[in-house]
Order: sequence, then structure tokens, then C-alpha cells
Amino acid sequence: MNIRDIEVKLARAPLPVFPTVVSQILRLSEDPGATARDYEKIINISPELSAKILRTANSSYYGGNGQVATIQAALMRMGSDTVRSICVAVTFQATLQNKAAAQNMNMEAFWQHSLGVACATKILATLHKSPLKEPAFIAGLLHDIGKMALYMLMPQEGQLVRKYQEKQAADDYQAETAVLGVTHEEVGELAARLWTLPDMLLAPIAHHHRPLPADFASTPLMAYVNVGNALAYEAGLAFSPAGPNNEADPCALEFLGLPAEQYEPLRAVIVKEVQAISSQLGAAKG
Repeated sequence: MNIRDIEVKLARAPLPVFPTVVSQILRLSEDPGATARDYEKIINISPELSAKILRTANSSYYGGNGQVATIQAALMRMGSDTVRSICVAVTFQATLQNKAAAQNMNMEAFWQHSLGVACATKILATLHKSPLKEPAFIAGLLHDIGKMALYMLMPQEGQLVRKYQEKQAADDYQAETAVLGVTHEEVGELAARLWTLPDMLLAPIAHHHRPLPADFASTPLMAYVNVGNALAYEAGLAFSPAGPNNEADPCALEFLGLPAEQYEPLRAVIVKEVQAISSQLGAAKG
């Protein structure tokens, strides 16, 4: 199998993994003229999404205290960036209710790992004094959409990868290379383009295991997600055997410039953040 075979399968899939509302919300982040009203219009299309946003905005985690009654009020309290992140998290979680994929992957482990990378990546962006804190959260959350595409839209191929992984005690990256000849990074980039996700998400999706140090200055999300993925594994928020492909790239660590002694407390903070957000959004079960 090659990447073109996978492209055909993805293009012919009856439904995309992400509904149109997510692409629309993410696209607003690239529009400098986008207003809170623009977000409100899109969110209100989905009653389920609206209800989740209001419930989350009223949680103790976000300080709503039951006083947020409209999407407009949620946007005013939390800001469009935070609301956008919650929208993506809620919709991402909903996509994991997939029976075919659940045969080949542990949905709850995948959700916890994805959320762990999202929290880690946002924290790293904050420590690096980057203005991309919320985009970092989204990039971390969606970094493994290539796995979603494989297991949800190509369950037979996903099953072969999983069987190889279990037999050889290989990580996902190694198993995909051996069985398919392509990795979830490549599949993820292809899926992101087909589903018209923002350009800024392409590099962290396509290179979170094999980042491109020469591009860190222009695309820091790639470094944040690479290190965030490693921290999530080290914190016990793993989806597959850790393996060498889930270690932080030395150049990414150097780019971040964080003292080594900061990483242990970071891991503890990541676990607490995942627990807090999970308690608001609930579990993801296939």
C-alpha cells in the first residue's frame, strides 16, 4: 500500500472523521476579521455542541458557576480562543464513538493520550512565551488524526497494524511502517488537507515524531507537539508502547530551552490538567 491508495480510501469515505462545523470553527482562526458573533452562529447550528459548551463554561474549572446561559456569554467569559479549543475537544471526543475503530484501538486510552499531549503542548507554549497557547492545545489534541483515519475509515488495515504491534511489541510508528509502508504522520497530513484543517496544523501533524528543526522558528507548534507527546508518554498517558519514536527530539528540547529539572513537575501538572478536563467532558468510549 502507498499513500495514494490511502488517499483514494479517504476520499471515498462516506463521512469525514470531523464534521463540517469543526473545519468552519478552525478556519475562523485564520480570519483576522472573525468576530465572536461568527463563532456563535456556527456553534448554535449544533444543539449538542452548544449544550456542551455551556456546560463546560459553567463548570468550576472555567469559573462559570452556573451563570453562563448563552454562547455569547460563554465567548465573553472565556474568549473565542478557549471556546474554539473546547469545540474541537468536544467534537474530537464525539468522533471516538466508533464501533469499527473500537475493535482495533482502546478509545479511552487514545482520548487520554490525545488530551495529555494537548495539555502538555499548551503548557510548553506558555512556558516558551508563545502567543500560540490555544493553537498549541488544538495541535496537540489532533496530532494523531492519522491513527483515527486508519482505524476508523480503514479498519482492516488498522487491524493488521494492531496485530503486528502486539506480536512484535512494536510502537505504532514501527508497526505502520512494517505493515503499510506509510505512517500515521503521512496519513494525518493527507487527512488534514482533505478535511481542510488550517495550514498551521499541518506541520505538527505531519512531523510530531520526526520534527524539522530548521523550521522550528516559523512553526514552533511542531516542537511543542513533539516534546508534548514525549511528556504524555512519560506521564503514563500512553496509547502504544513508548519506543524510541515517542522520545523527545533533542533539537526540540534545545529549542524550548527549558531546564531539565522542570520536566518532572511538568508531567505532574499534565496529569492534573487531563483529569480536570476529563471530569468536565467525560470519558470517550467506543
